[in-house]
Formats: sequence, structure tokens, C-alpha cells
Amino acid sequence: MLKAFEKTTVFALTTPSETALIDLKKEELAIAFHWFLRLENSKYKIPYPPRIAKNHKSHGEFLHALFVLCEGVHSRQRYLGLVIPYPDAMTWFKVLLDEYEKVLIASVLNADSIQDRKTDQRKTTDDESKKKRGCPKKYGERFNLADVETWHSPDERTQIQQTTCKGRLLNITILAWHQMLMRGTKHQKMYRHPFTLLKIHVTDDTNQSLWKPMWLIVIGDLRGEISLTVANHCYRQRFDIEHMLRFSKQRLLMTEFQTPDVEHEENWIRLVMLAYAQLWAAKDLATHLPRPWERYLKPHNDKIVTPSVVQRDFQRIISEIGTPLEFGLQSH
Repeated sequence: MLKAFEKTTVFALTTPSETALIDLKKEELAIAFHWFLRLENSKYKIPYPPRIAKNHKSHGEFLHALFVLCEGVHSRQRYLGLVIPYPDAMTWFKVLLDEYEKVLIASVLNADSIQDRKTDQRKTTDDESKKKRGCPKKYGERFNLADVETWHSPDERTQIQQTTCKGRLLNITILAWHQMLMRGTKHQKMYRHPFTLLKIHVTDDTNQSLWKPMWLIVIGDLRGEISLTVANHCYRQRFDIEHMLRFSKQRLLMTEFQTPDVEHEENWIRLVMLAYAQLWAAKDLATHLPRPWERYLKPHNDKIVTPSVVQRDFQRIISEIGTPLEFGLQSH
């Protein structure tokens, strides 16, 4: 099989540089052919250093796939009874290999002419010669949150009113800029993740600012389906969630239950959430039970009943309402 590769096609060479390039192509093809022999026989040893041979393994796999194709063609030839002057699969492979070698050498001979055509095109086109090299521009004009002069006109604007639990009226103005980008890092390409930038400004009924403007971003493929009002409302829920988690850890033993079983831990979290929901449901039944250092406070001086206040009086509430177990015993 190795003898089939030793015969090479002779080309008329013009320059020493082309001769060197063609010799290099032949050398690469020879290494690939040794890989082909290695794939045919795993005990075959490639006569090249491993650091050189490993770079041509994929080329050898291509030649092996080509040989398998030739075997299939030869089998098809015998099955159909065709008379073709190629008696075996190796002859088929030799013919295709010669053509493949011609293509490799022709690519070397045509490289200079192709390069010359590209050079002529660059010279005849003034615009292409003025193009800057490097990565295409990805970012637009600078947008600095602290500098109003850098802000362009918002893409969307909305105004809503909300009333707090204490009856305070709030005027909320939301400005939105779509398709914004931020600078990323080498490993985090943030230009691939556009987002919607929101500026939320809250004033009272006298148009006086209550707090500094709050900046939010809405990021993700479905960000266009979230309205500005919904985005603001969802972020406001963050404070209630954080207070709930803090209270659950300190007063409802959320983190005290230790178990290696994830299912048991999830059940415990559900139980804590159920206890928190019961405190919320009983807020209208709780009475004021101040601490010794809270005696000076007037009962129900605030319209908002905290979970801690309800928890102090929850034993009395349960004793008056009863439990499902007590109702079950009475029914019997």
C-alpha cells in the first residue's frame, strides 16, 4: 500500500519558492498517509516525531475515509458487473490520491496569482484602503448616569401614582432606554446582552423629590414583554422579600433545621412559609403586647402591624380559634 503513494506527479516548476512550498505540501501529505496506515493497522509506527505527526492526524483520517469510499465503489462495481479498468479498491484510491495531490500543488501555484488579484483590488478601491483594522464598533455614544448631558432622549416614558399603607400619595415617573449596552470583561462579553435601562423618580403631591432617582436594568430575551410599571412593582417587592427572609431566619428558625436530604430541607422551608402566612392572616386579630422598654408606646399607634407583634400574641389567637385536632376530637 505504501508503494501506491510513492509515485508522485511531476509539475513544471517556475520558482524556487514554489518548489519549496510544493515539497512542504508533499511532506504534509506523506505524514497524513502514515496516519492512514496507522488507522489501518494500530501497530504501525509513524516515522515522525509525535509533536509533528499529531498535527496531521485529521488529514490522515480524511485519507482513511477516502479509502473506505473506494472500497464501497469497488464493491458496487463488482455487484453491478461493470467493466472498469480499476481491478481493486487500491487502484481506485491511487487514482483519487493522484488527483488530490494535483489539487494541493495547484493551490500552491495559484497562490501568487490570487494574492496579486487581491492586491489589485485593494489598490483600485480607495474606501477599502482607508478602513481601519480591528474589531467592528459595538458600542454607541457614551451614557453616564451621573452626567445628564450624556443622556439621549428616552425611548419610553410613563407616570403612575401609588398610595402607601400610611395613605401617602406618590407620583412615580419612569423613563426607559432600550437596547443599551455596558462594558464587559475579557471573559464576559456584555455586548452580547443588551438590556433596558430604567430611571425611576418618586415625588410627593407637591412635586418634591422624596429620594434620589433609582436606576434599574431589565435584561433577558423576554425583557420586551415586561412593562415599565411591572418592572418597578417587581423590584419594590424585593424589600418585602428581604424583610421576610430576615424575620424567618431570626424568629421562625428557617436556618436552624440541618439535614443532608434536599427534599426534607425544601419541606421545612415550605413549613416556615406557611407559618409566615399564618402571621399575616392573623394580623387583624393581634393585640398590642409591648416589651418592657416599649411601655411608653401607645397601642396601635401605627396602621401597619408587624409580624413580630402578631407572633407575640399568636398563642392567645390559637387558643381562642382552636386547632384542627381539637375540632376532630369534638366531632367524636
